[in-house]
Formats: sequence, structure tokens, C-alpha cells
Amino acid sequence: MDNSRQNRNRQTPALPDLARLSLEEALSLEQNHAGSSPALARLLGRFVRADQTVSGFGEGGDSPDYSSVSDTSWTPPSARYRFTTTAYPPLIDSAFAADPFQRGTESIARNAADIQALAKGQDDRHLIKRLRAQQRGVRLLALRDILDRTTMVMAERADTMPSIQQVRSLLVQADHANPQAVTTVLLHPSVGRWMSRTLRALYSLPDEPSSPLSADLLHLHAVVAAAALRSGVRFNLALPLRDGYAFLPTLGAVDLRSSKAITARIHWEHDSPTITCGHTTLQLPTSAENIPAENIPPAWHPAHRVQTPVGPGHFDFVLDDMDPHRETSGPLAPSPLSQADAMNWARLTRDAANLLARVDPQQAEALAVALKALTPRPASRSEVVSSASSSDSFGGLVASTPPDGVELAATLIHEFQHMKLNAVLDCIQLHNEGNDLPNEPYYAPWRDDPRPLSGLFHGVFAFIGVVEFWRKITLIAEGATLRRAQFQLHYWSTQTRDAFTELRSSPRLTEAGRNFTALMGDTITTWTDSVLAVPDHVATLATEAVVAHRMHWRLHHLRPEAGAVTALAEAWLSGVPHPSRRRMPVALRLDPDVPSLNAYTTLLCQAATASSEPDNTRTPFLEAGAGVGRMDPADLARLHGSLDEALHLSSEQVTRRPKRHETWVRLTLALRRHCTITPTKTPGAQAAVRTLTHHPEVVRAVQAQVATVTATPPDPITLAAWIGPEDDTTRLPDLPRMDCTHGDEGHREATDDTQ
Repeated sequence: MDNSRQNRNRQTPALPDLARLSLEEALSLEQNHAGSSPALARLLGRFVRADQTVSGFGEGGDSPDYSSVSDTSWTPPSARYRFTTTAYPPLIDSAFAADPFQRGTESIARNAADIQALAKGQDDRHLIKRLRAQQRGVRLLALRDILDRTTMVMAERADTMPSIQQVRSLLVQADHANPQAVTTVLLHPSVGRWMSRTLRALYSLPDEPSSPLSADLLHLHAVVAAAALRSGVRFNLALPLRDGYAFLPTLGAVDLRSSKAITARIHWEHDSPTITCGHTTLQLPTSAENIPAENIPPAWHPAHRVQTPVGPGHFDFVLDDMDPHRETSGPLAPSPLSQADAMNWARLTRDAANLLARVDPQQAEALAVALKALTPRPASRSEVVSSASSSDSFGGLVASTPPDGVELAATLIHEFQHMKLNAVLDCIQLHNEGNDLPNEPYYAPWRDDPRPLSGLFHGVFAFIGVVEFWRKITLIAEGATLRRAQFQLHYWSTQTRDAFTELRSSPRLTEAGRNFTALMGDTITTWTDSVLAVPDHVATLATEAVVAHRMHWRLHHLRPEAGAVTALAEAWLSGVPHPSRRRMPVALRLDPDVPSLNAYTTLLCQAATASSEPDNTRTPFLEAGAGVGRMDPADLARLHGSLDEALHLSSEQVTRRPKRHETWVRLTLALRRHCTITPTKTPGAQAAVRTLTHHPEVVRAVQAQVATVTATPPDPITLAAWIGPEDDTTRLPDLPRMDCTHGDEGHREATDDTQ
């Protein structure tokens, strides 16, 4: 390692450590609004804000492939594209606040070895255990804040739930009896989501607690009861019912809907605990171990535990289909899995665990330490996995049912990356925070809409892990799985490398952020040989997917300045041989109805996977489609090698339906292939490809302007060749950049010689 890199590493802050904080110490602190530690306030502020990473859910139904964004779950709809950070004043004594950060840093190396390992993807199970211990400290402080704030809210309602004094006492007893059992409950992902949701509501509480908040506060009893049951502490506690169920995080739920009651009571005074609701009394288990079906008590829905054989990647997590806080979007009614679905998830998990252990045993072990809960969703129509996670639920994710273990493994790696980066961001400021600038949205290849810098950072980090996964799969796979991995490797390495270049150049990175991204870049530099080994026909399809996604994005979200478009249209109509070279101002005008832009990527991936030979007319997928609908005739013609037909069909589509974005993409891809095979056959084709690839929104706007005057749209290829100069058709379109978010408030200069 060179000296400059060593110097940069010394400047990287070490992770603060809260691992030594005991539950009793956290809960017994005196209230003090003043003088709170800024570092602690920031840490808890991040927890309360609960940044989310979302892939696919809510994006036109079935957004394929992976997509992620760091977002705030409580950003109002009116501020959807303005990302704010709200100051959060924890009720923590100032003397205590600084102490854990000073006394505990020895357990996380002062030379930033842990940070370096996380940045380079070299973490192991020991490091992830330290991250979990840190998260435990965050949860303890969040729990203490919930108790303090609830005490103030309920000051004049001491006779109603939640009973804060009883909760404090019972938690301390349980922790003395079995601290690991209490930690298991407090670190359960659904409990973290409940904590952050409750604190958000408590922090913004106007006066009296609302009904949703009251229900969330009552859930405190469910959390404490689960900890006490697992610890073996005898207790007597009222328990709220939600949707007719009594929930016990990590353990399961009791179906008491027939009682029509709103509360139940758990008694544990003798041999075994019971829950009573009206005239119904049921015995409760005290262990999370899987119970044989014949021994499951009536009305008891045990948490599904998924366990794989002991060894690298030994998974042991809850398949969470019941807990009201099992997703990032808030309380949900139970949705019990069928036995067949639960068995299918167990099989998929075994396959994913075996694959991960085979390609990277160290990472498989680290992931197994982190993963504690997975919330299942139904499979998407495209059979591509959608997933989500959040910074308040380390070790938890939501995922749609994958088609196979390979896709599940990729999804687990993807969300694991987000978990790790969230843990780093809890402790280190990698970029200037506060309000994300409204004039600084970024194109993110994994998203359909513009993202802030925080989202770009999260996505790049996540997809470095995804690319590494697919790279390692190419070394061991064969047949269709190999071709799928090669396509994904080529596509995501291209997109991630370019996005990384954009991220690295941001002036908003802190010194720690620049150091961290430099280490991320070390991984990216290792991809070259693997990408070059991808077969040409697979690489061609992956490159077309890159071009298609960037073109779709530009056509949906970028609009050239009206005056410049008019000038070009008038020059065309006047017969000018070639327009003067000028800069074309382009503004971001968000398309709120943008569909999934990754659907076409999935289509091309399936085409690459279907056959080991390019342009195979006998490939069933190319003839009938698979999962995402029937392929367009122009796409079929191009993939079959009938390029003249592909050009004819796509040109007709643009002429008939110029407002349809996909018609411009098909035309460009057909022309690109045509120029690659017969570079001199079509006059001006090189110039047309150059313009359509880099500025399709300009060509479309000028064509529309001319058509309004003549009632006949000009030929799109001829127009594109007229607008732009000749250039190398192999160049990819730039990552779209813009300086404003609303039409004429500002423009980015888009010149025809941009590369």
C-alpha cells in the first residue's frame, strides 16, 4: 500500500461503539434536554428518520432487476423529490452521551481497519457481530427515549397502557435473567421499525396521542412480553390486540379475533405462560424453536424459522408473515403463508445459502450473522425479485418470492450492502448532510426517477456488491445460469462504474467520504478481466440494455429548451444544410407516470440467457416471450439479425407513435447494430446514431415541432443525422446530468460533442 493511501486511512474516523452500554444503564439515565452530544443526536436522528432502500415496490407494479434509494420514510408526498434531515433532540444526559463514544472505540480499530474492510467488501462475521452490538446500543437509547417521551405523553393517564414503570422493571429483570434473549427481541427488525415509527410520531406529537400513535405505544407491551417470555421471567402483563391478534415479536401471534376484544393478558406465575382473553385461555410457548405441527397450540401462529445446515452461510432467520411492523411502510394486517409457500422459501434459502457458501464462504458467514428476518411478498409477474430494507431494521428485508436460489442470493447480497452502509453512515458522515439540493438530482441506473446524492451513494455501494456476486458466479456456473451471470455482470459493471465516477466527483463528499469511495474504487478496478471475458453476443445485449435505460430516462425526464428547439425546427424547414453548432439547454421535468425502465433490461437478459448462440431463431423465448410479455416485432427482427427489417419496423413505429419512448429506443438500437455490421450502407447513419444515443429528447422535440408546421413528421434518421455530427457508434450515452428540477428555472447545457 502506498504512503498516501495509508495517510488517508489514518484520517478515516473509527466507528463509535455502544456495545458496552447495558440495558439497565440506558433505562436509568436522568432526563436532560440540554447539552446532548451532537454525535449522539445525529445517530438517533438517523434512526428515527429511517432511510429506506426500495427495489421495485410501487414502481409500476413489477419493476425488474435491483433498484435502490436512500429515502426518508416520512417525507410528505408534496416534497417527494426534496430530501430533508430533521434535527432530533434525544432526551439523553450530556455526560453520558459523550462517554460511550470515548470509552468504547478500542473495540473498533483506531486505524480504521473495520471501515476499510466494509468499503472494500472484505468484512467477516466478527465485524458484523460488532455492527450488531453497535445497533443494540442504538436500540437501547431509542427504547429509553420512547419510555421517556411516553411518560410525558401519558403523565395524566397513569391508569392506562402502556405502563412505563412496569415496562422498565420487567425489561431490567429479563435482561438480568437472560441478556441475549432481550437482545434478540430488541434487535429484531420489526422491533426497530416499530421504534422509529413510534419516535417519529412522539417527536411530532401536537397534543393528545392519536389513535395510530396509541396503538404503536401499546405495542411496547408486546415487545416487553416477548423479551420476558424468552428470558424465563415470571410476569403478569396486559397485551394489546391489533386486527384481533396478540403479537409477540420473534415468537409468533395468537389469533383472538373471535373474542372481539381489544386487550388480552399474559400470566406466567407457575410452570408455563398463558394468555387470557375473555373466557379463552391458551398456553404459550417460550421458545422460538420450530414446533411440530401436531404440538402447536390452538390459535397459535408460530414465527416461521428458516434454518440451513451448519457451516458457512448457516442461515437462521424468521420468515415474518405476521408481525404488524414486518415492512417499512407501517403496520400491516397478518398475511399467513401457506405451508407450501413456507416450504418453498425454505428450499430457496437452502439453495441461496449453498451458492453463497460456494462463491464466497467469508461473505456467506457474515451475511448469516446479519440476517434475522425476511418478510415474504408474492412473486412479481416478471419473476424478478423486488426488495426493500431500512436503516432502522438492521438484519431485516422485504422480498418478493424469487424464481430460484440464484436470484435470492443476489437479493440478499444487495440488501446486505445497504445494511452495512447504513451502519457506517450511523457513525461517519460520508457526505454533507441536511437538505439534499433541489438542483442536484442524479441519474441512478437502478432507478426510474432522479435521486439525491444520498441515494446515488447507497446505490453505488450496493451494486458494487451485486457486481462482485455476479462476477464470482461467472467463475463457477455453466449453461443458462452462466449466461445470465455474464449479462448481469456486463450490464451492472458498466452502470455502476459510470455512477461511481459521478459519485466520486461530487464536491459534497467529506474527507471521510472521499477516503471511503477511494476504497470502493479499488474493487471496481478488479472487474476488467471478468467483463472482457463475457461473450460478444451477451455483451452486445447488455450494452443495448445500458443504452436503452439511459435513453428511456432522458426521454421521460429531460426537456430541451423551447426556443432552441424552435430554432432548429426553423433551420430544418428553411433547408439549411446543417445547423450551426450550439449548446442545447436541457431541463429536468419529472415524469410522474414513468413506468419501470428496467423491464427492457429484463427482456434482453432473458434473450441472452435463452441461448448460447446469438440470433438463434429457434430460441423459444424469442418466439413466444417469457414472463414479461411478447417481444415487439422490431426487437425480434434485430435479435434475429434481420437489421433491414428492424430498421423499417422501428422507423414506422416512430413515425406513427412518436410520443412512445420505446419506439425511439428500438430505432436507435437497430441503427446501432446496422452501423456496426454495415458502417457505410446508410448515409448519415453514424451521425444519426450519435445524436439519437446521446440526445434523443432533442430529436423527438424537433420532429414534433416540424410536424406541427408541415403536418408530416420528418424521417427520424435523416433528422437525427442533420442535427448531429458523425462519431463512433460504440460510445455509450452519458449519464444524464441536470442543474434544476423544474422546466425553465434553469437548464443544463447539452452540446452535440458531449461524450
